[in-house]
Amino acid sequence: MRLDGRIEEHLRLTPRQRSALAKLAIRTVRDLLFHFPARYEEVGSRKQISDLRAGEKATVVAEVIRLKAEKTWKKKLRIAEGVVRDDTGLLAVVWFNQPYVASMLKPARGCGFSGKSRLGNRAW
Repeated sequence: MRLDGRIEEHLRLTPRQRSALAKLAIRTVRDLLFHFPARYEEVGSRKQISDLRAGEKATVVAEVIRLKAEKTWKKKLRIAEGVVRDDTGLLAVVWFNQPYVASMLKPARGCGFSGKSRLGNRAW
């Protein structure tokens, strides 16, 4: 494999994948290897659910209780939402425009959840 070789010579790509790579100006193997994320996001410090404060970024290691995928009634936005718990409490989690998450994570499994916490009006 040559670094100057075109990606299509080494990988089978769909038309959609070719289009996405073209938008990023990725044409060669070298372009692909040296394409780095535009930004890095710090996931926050690891905390227990009971220690979370509104507006802070944090990571919680918790057990999945339940998950479901649905569309919101108002904007028809596809979301995955659910409930997770650790030894200190329950936490509602939501992924916007990522309904597949509900099928990837299984109940009774421990996972790490990172994001920005906020107060909500969910009653679980």
